[in-house]
Amino acid sequence: MLPKGKKVILPEMAEIGEVLAELMAFRNEMIAAAALPKRRIEEVHQNYRASARNLLHYLALRRRDLRPLQVRLAALGLSSLGRAESHVLATVEAVLKVLRRLAGSPSEPPPSPAGMIDFPGGQRLLAEHTDSLLGRATSGRSVRIMVTMPGEAATDYSLVT
Repeated sequence: MLPKGKKVILPEMAEIGEVLAELMAFRNEMIAAAALPKRRIEEVHQNYRASARNLLHYLALRRRDLRPLQVRLAALGLSSLGRAESHVLATVEAVLKVLRRLAGSPSEPPPSPAGMIDFPGGQRLLAEHTDSLLGRATSGRSVRIMVTMPGEAATDYSLVT
């Protein structure tokens, strides 16, 4: 039995702290990467700015080899960040929230950037942008196919067929 007030630091606690620090560093890089081209983001049509920032977050996240972190997250029973495309920063923030709780961290997380796409917003934007680009899905089917072709296809019907 431990004396009153003493805590046992389990190996898992050290791992949680390390993963928390690593993912927090990723988060900070993602936010910095999206802040750099601010002027360029303002040139994007207002309807697509949130998605443009989300894309910058995604590119910053994927700039690194995530496999070692993904293995560590999975070993802790947490998301491997694998399906975060439509709401990248929200996914990272959700995993960080759980890691902070597991670590017993009393510190408040840094504020999320304004305009961050949340889970429902990411799904809604993905659906809206898909419909805008490819048209509405046929009733009873959700699949749409986009084919890219060279410019010559615009005037060469035999190339299209």
